[in-house]
Formats: sequence, C-alpha cells, structure tokens
Amino acid sequence: MKVVEPPSERTVIVPPCARTIVEALLRTGSVDLYLDPREPGVVVPPRFRQDAGLALRIGGDLPVPLADLYVDDDGLSATLSFDGQPFHCEVPWRAVVAIVSTQAGRAVWAARMPPEFLCDDSHTGGQLSPR
Repeated sequence: MKVVEPPSERTVIVPPCARTIVEALLRTGSVDLYLDPREPGVVVPPRFRQDAGLALRIGGDLPVPLADLYVDDDGLSATLSFDGQPFHCEVPWRAVVAIVSTQAGRAVWAARMPPEFLCDDSHTGGQLSPR
C-alpha cells in the first residue's frame, strides 16, 4: 500500500495549461515570465536567485535571438542575455507566477504569487509589475 502525504502549504499545483499558454503567446511576440527564482529547479544568474520579483523576457523577436529556446511539460530553458552576457536559464512551470505577452494577453496564478512580488499598481495602470 502506498502512503500519500497531504500537501504542504508550499505545495504548488501547476495548471496543465501553462505550457500551452506560453506556446500560444510566443506565436504573437515576446513573453515576459514573472517567476519566483527561489523555487527548486530554477537556474538563473546568482545575483537574481533571491529576487522574488524576477521577470525574464523570451521570444523570437528579441535583440539577441534565442537559438536554444526549449519548452516542454516540465518548464522551459534558453540562453538569455544579462547585461550582454549569455546565461543558460531553466524555469520549471511551478516557479512561474505570471505569463504576460507583449502583444496578446496574460495569465496570472495569484495563489503562487510571493508576497514580496506584490506592488502598489496605482502607478502602472493596473499592469502587473514587481515592486
């Protein structure tokens, strides 16, 4: 008999549509991924590892093309440019709190939003932005 542990308060259930949303929005242009880089499995430059409000822009229309963008059921990976320096990033879906298209729309998983990420949106016209 298999014993199943109850979910902890840090358990995150990822909607199966995150991949579908990203793939659809990437067809319209760039996508901003808002994520919590403190989640296990996230690989970003060390200076951003504790930044709860991290946003990464991905897409085929960026100034530095993403030749190695890979999207699967677990998450996505790509070599991104940080201050002109390449860094291979890996982002599991459970770390993503919002997906925002520069052209088409957005998806937000409010239940996963770290408290540090929330901001006063009065100056952004209601747009999602880190504090």
